[in-house]
Amino acid sequence: MLAQERSDLICRVLMDKRTIKVSEVMQLCGVSHETARRDLETLQEEGIVKRVHGGAVLIQQDELSALAPVAPHQTHSGNISVAKEASRLIRPGSTVYIAPGRTMAHLAHFVKDVADLSVVTPSLLVINELSGSGVNVFALGGNLWHDEGYFGGKQTSADMAIYNVDIAFISCGGLDLATGTLMDYDDNNFSHSLLRSHSNKLVLLLNSEKLHIRTFSNVGNINIVDCVIVDSRITPEDADALRAIAKKVIIASVVEDAAVLNEI
Repeated sequence: MLAQERSDLICRVLMDKRTIKVSEVMQLCGVSHETARRDLETLQEEGIVKRVHGGAVLIQQDELSALAPVAPHQTHSGNISVAKEASRLIRPGSTVYIAPGRTMAHLAHFVKDVADLSVVTPSLLVINELSGSGVNVFALGGNLWHDEGYFGGKQTSADMAIYNVDIAFISCGGLDLATGTLMDYDDNNFSHSLLRSHSNKLVLLLNSEKLHIRTFSNVGNINIVDCVIVDSRITPEDADALRAIAKKVIIASVVEDAAVLNEI
């Protein structure tokens, strides 16, 4: 993989979670520790990231867009389209769980006006998005992961165990279409099996680019998910492979209208 290709791939991850570890770069790009460290140092020199112990954090989203002009736009509009499609599943009077992540913050934006809605979440982005709305917000506590903006750990799991929700909306860092394995960048959050046992329906919100990313931790299998919502940039081949392993697949038409994208 060429240096620019590695840079673009790292930027896609940073756009999604704002932080990345050296070990994740090694696995993501198939490079040595030294090459991964050098790639992050190059991004720091370009003003894109700040190096921290064991990895790097995103400094400014506008800078990242300048480095990888195609991927961030595609990720942004794809995430919005998936979130908007997911919002159509939510009915007045329901209780839902919304996981951490930018797509989930977009989902929160689209459900602000749903009558008598209750949202359970560990995400600061989701909490902030719903602040001042009429939505009942139940915040899960625990250990705050500052760079990623959510609570995780044993206390978060214990808090979640007292709730039962109609729909749990989850995301992942990657999906292996051959095995159905769901992957994520870390194992700081609670397990999908916990959410499965405390929700009537489990819905995975998926950016099609995640189908080609292998991340740090295996966190479950797609067979526990009731429905997958993916953006329409998915290739026909990947769509067929996804339908073969998922119980239900909804393909969300990607929003290209700049006016719609600027809503969020």
